[in-house]
Amino acid sequence: MIEEHIPQPKFGCVHLEYLRGWRDSVDALAARLLEENDESVDRIPVIVVLHSTAAPEQVQGLLAAYGLERIEILQNLPVLRGIIDPNRIQELTTVPRVASVEREREIQVAPPDSPVQ
Repeated sequence: MIEEHIPQPKFGCVHLEYLRGWRDSVDALAARLLEENDESVDRIPVIVVLHSTAAPEQVQGLLAAYGLERIEILQNLPVLRGIIDPNRIQELTTVPRVASVEREREIQVAPPDSPVQ
């Protein structure tokens, strides 16, 4: 029960320490949610191709240190996906064991019954 974790007020007042802790927790959560969902921050999806001998799990931390976020390792390939500030793409190419970095693009294929193939 949540009531068990709330300090009981003395003389009908709420503990000031409890209110401060609750406010700090809410502020931290709000800041994290704003950062994760802030559309004004211009981040773009990229594909990072590693040299064939590189292990993606080992390079993942280095890429994060250079600003790559939401990193996803593509299974059985030396390729990672993520998002980054477009001004920092060039920095990713300096990471050891990185062969290339490209903006991720969307490709659409016409349906089979389309006159143009």
